[in-house]
Amino acid sequence: MLKLISALCLIRVLGVGSWQNFYCQLSCDSFNASETHTVCKRQQQKCGPDPKCGPDFAVLELSNDDRQYIMDIHNYLRNKVAIGHEKRGFQPRAANMLVMVGVYRVKNFKLNKEFQNYNRELEFLAQCWANACNGNPLVHDRCRRTAQYVHVGQNLGYINSTDPKINKIKAIKDLILLWYDEVALFDSSWINDTQIRSPDLVVGHYTQLVWANSMEIGCAISYYTHTVQNRIWHQLILVCNYGPGGNYLGNPVYEAGANFTMANFRYFIGLIMMATAARSINGTMEDFFPDIKQNLTKITWAHAVNNQTYLDATLKNGKFILNNYQIKISQLMRKFTRQDINMIEADIVLGTLINGKTDPIPIMGHPPQNTSDLSLEGFLAQVQSFDSTSNSSKKGIKLDFKTIEVLEASKNIVRSVADKDDDLPIWINADILAGPVNASTKPVNASRFLDVAKSFPKSILSLGWTTAYDSNSNGSYESSQIQEMIDVIRSHNITQEITFPVRAGLAARSLEQLTNLTESIEKSTLTIWSSDGDNVSVEDLRLLISKIGLNRTYIDVPSDLLEQLRLDDLPNSSPSRSVVGAAVWMPVLLVLAGIFQSLSLI
Repeated sequence: MLKLISALCLIRVLGVGSWQNFYCQLSCDSFNASETHTVCKRQQQKCGPDPKCGPDFAVLELSNDDRQYIMDIHNYLRNKVAIGHEKRGFQPRAANMLVMVGVYRVKNFKLNKEFQNYNRELEFLAQCWANACNGNPLVHDRCRRTAQYVHVGQNLGYINSTDPKINKIKAIKDLILLWYDEVALFDSSWINDTQIRSPDLVVGHYTQLVWANSMEIGCAISYYTHTVQNRIWHQLILVCNYGPGGNYLGNPVYEAGANFTMANFRYFIGLIMMATAARSINGTMEDFFPDIKQNLTKITWAHAVNNQTYLDATLKNGKFILNNYQIKISQLMRKFTRQDINMIEADIVLGTLINGKTDPIPIMGHPPQNTSDLSLEGFLAQVQSFDSTSNSSKKGIKLDFKTIEVLEASKNIVRSVADKDDDLPIWINADILAGPVNASTKPVNASRFLDVAKSFPKSILSLGWTTAYDSNSNGSYESSQIQEMIDVIRSHNITQEITFPVRAGLAARSLEQLTNLTESIEKSTLTIWSSDGDNVSVEDLRLLISKIGLNRTYIDVPSDLLEQLRLDDLPNSSPSRSVVGAAVWMPVLLVLAGIFQSLSLI
């Protein structure tokens, strides 16, 4: 795992390229001088490693999946701005933001249109410069032009860590998100006039990333080491080149406004949001519930919403409609003590509707219940309708499937909703493995569950263990149980985001095991849950939450335990991401290289 991003820097310059003699003919004007092309400068090493890179140098080659991942993240972030979902700095919507990367479908107009704008020449030039090992401080090459693009933009990222276990995909994600996070410093009034605001104000990474007509990209990564006072530091450089480049002084970043017609479907608009991109950076929940601000513990829950009365109450945030049910008010109040419900958890079984047809269908209910006044189809339709008409308090859905048969019977129902609503968070939950303390409940068949789950590429998978627990129980998640979960996920090539529901009392005693789990499975989180009366060590549970991080931990526990956890006292990011074992991390440092070339902001 990557523990630190130690330096990050940006320059936008004129340039882009090809190879040796051809590139030597492509010079770049820089003020009153002519700059030699990067490939021509580095032809002695044939764009290979510079001697200062050292013996441990390696190119971290990008697979096609890695390239798609880079495109997905850029596509998602550009779209987030273009449709007005970026709230930091009150960024306006974009009327002319070109599709930079990726593949998407314009569903509403029955069109299939693919854009594979990943540029291998830009990648070659990025690799040529990354192999120079100019990481600390970061330095941008001054001429990288191609025959196609006179001006090529560039973002650089750098990681310096004592931990040799560098995760390439996490590095890509973390660095690109750091570039984008400069949006918090960007005043929306600057959209129409790109200028150098201040030497201390770094926003150029963000503006290049969302520059309207930058529609091609090529990236590269190099790794090398250096030793300081007998300590080995592991360094990674990410170079991304953009064509055509952005950050032209005096020019707009993009045109503010919303402007979609059939003639300009190449522009980003709300209809053209990539589902794969949304899940690539764990953004679905944070975008749907922007108030959580990367703190997943703020997500609130309603449980066992298995009938119409409970669903009415949830959608009205505690304004209960009793209808014909004999329900104790105290029970309802316990379910909805946290008024603004974010996620609705419900159980699904095969059964019949009250006063309905006798054929079994997916209904809302918990075993041994086999009748209900609410079908799965009706449940989903009502939540989707609520979200489409509500200006606030939107609801996500967690569906707890009690058998593999009911999941298989529900597949088309869930897919029909998920395909219509790219934004709606839908969790698909089941206990697929036997867990601690010998629960009597039989787990759902893991292989069949995961095979069906692939039908929901935009959903979050909630994969748990069966448990039995009470106020007198002790126990933990065993390392063998954790490894079994890791193995089954990897064997099925699961690409969706995954959350692991873990019982609080057991989780509190499983710090090492659950840390290993979340570090082994990318895009994973924990959902800590508990029943009334469970034996829970509060301080041990606080330590686990602090270790995993508030940005990777959902909390779904009774209100008294929630109060004891004092979540507001915990830091908003995990210390374990900065200090683990004997590793020592350099402080985060943002560096601005104050160089200008022609009309580009550096």
